[in-house]
Amino acid sequence: MRAIPQHRIAAYRFALGVALTTLVALGAVTFLEREIQRHPARWASYLPELPVQGMERLGRSTASVVMLGDSVVATVARDDDDTRDLATMLDDQLEHESVTAVVRGATASDLHGAQLRFLAHRERAPRAVVVPINPRSFGRTWDHEPGWQFSREGAMYEHPILARAAAVLDFTWGAPSAEASERVHVICGEHDFGSMRELQRSDLGWDAPREVGRARYVARYAGDVRVSPRMRDLERLVRAAESLPFVVLVYVTPVDVGGARALVGSRELACIEENLGAIAAVLDGYEGPHLDLSRHFERTEWFDHPPNEPHEHLRDSARAEVARILAATLEDALARPSR
Repeated sequence: MRAIPQHRIAAYRFALGVALTTLVALGAVTFLEREIQRHPARWASYLPELPVQGMERLGRSTASVVMLGDSVVATVARDDDDTRDLATMLDDQLEHESVTAVVRGATASDLHGAQLRFLAHRERAPRAVVVPINPRSFGRTWDHEPGWQFSREGAMYEHPILARAAAVLDFTWGAPSAEASERVHVICGEHDFGSMRELQRSDLGWDAPREVGRARYVARYAGDVRVSPRMRDLERLVRAAESLPFVVLVYVTPVDVGGARALVGSRELACIEENLGAIAAVLDGYEGPHLDLSRHFERTEWFDHPPNEPHEHLRDSARAEVARILAATLEDALARPSR
């Protein structure tokens, strides 16, 4: 039997040493990341970028219910008689629970899924989490708007050390440019409605003519949602929610369908309805509590937006009704035997 040359033995030892060192390093990183997820406030001074929007609030929260969401959860109309936001209304409706809201404008199912998984690692998990799903978040405006991308924040929730290292290296996380976002076309089926620049006409501001209002409804709600990566994020979110150690109430936020019907044509309206149906179909496959409130308010008066600048912010009476519906659904879900 021939002896193995010494140089080959040295190479084997080196390769084995590298492999073992890598395994130990990965194990240490995984352990430390789990500790950060369990006790984020303890590590904030060591990792300055750790407490991204909401992470520290989630880590410190002692409320039994956490409400995630975008600006729909936090916005109040300037002329509302009732100045409570949706999360506060929900808190007031729940007699035996307390609610903490972790809200940031333009967040969507990609970040909310990461936040749910982060909460599952906490030493003290909440009893329930409420996750709003905004139909506009699957549209071209949301997918390609540079300021509405949260890949970095999502990575910080799930892999804080690796994401912090990427931040030091100035990793861009694939964020689109403003110029590229304006060139994106809104497509439904075989019909191309035009580019974001043509449809949005952001240069006209909120006080835009009726025809621009029609185009904005198309830009925000008519593009085929099935091509959005956030649809895959929503599917992953509901699959993961079924195995989490707390109740996850997922609901589709109301959309001003009445306003759309008054402005857009039959083809555009059919695309909007198809999109709302596609989102609801994902939730229909979820075994946990879920609600489709997308068409709940038929009149534009329920919404707080100018006539030709459609968005999903609700007036006080509409927020109060949504809060009542969410509270009743949550109380029913929490009253059931634990999984």
